Amino acid sequence: LLKPIISLKLTAQLCACIEATIPFRRNARGQNANVRSLHKRLMKCNTDFDLQMTKGELVETVQQACDLWNRQVGNMASENPAVFLDHTWSLFPEHAQALR
Repeated sequence: LLKPIISLKLTAQLCACIEATIPFRRNARGQNANVRSLHKRLMKCNTDFDLQMTKGELVETVQQACDLWNRQVGNMASENPAVFLDHTWSLFPEHAQALR
C-alpha cells in the first residue's frame, strides 16, 4: 500500500517506532519485551527482507523508537496528577471498543 510512497526500509523503521509504544508487550517466553527484543526483531527483518539497514541505522531506529515511547509515557513523571489522569483517560477509547 505504501510502496509507491515510502521505501520498505522506512516502513520497517516506522513500524519499529509504533511497536515500541505498545504497552506491556510480551515476548515468546511471556516476559516483558524490551529494547533488546525490538533490536533483535529489527535485525531479523533487515535480513529477511533485505532492507539494507546499516548497524548504525538499526541502532538509530531503536533509539528513535525509545524516544517516542518516552514521550508517550512522559506524563507519568508529571508532578501534577491531573496531567497523568488526563492522558490516561484519553487512552480509554483507544483500548475499549465500547467507548469508541
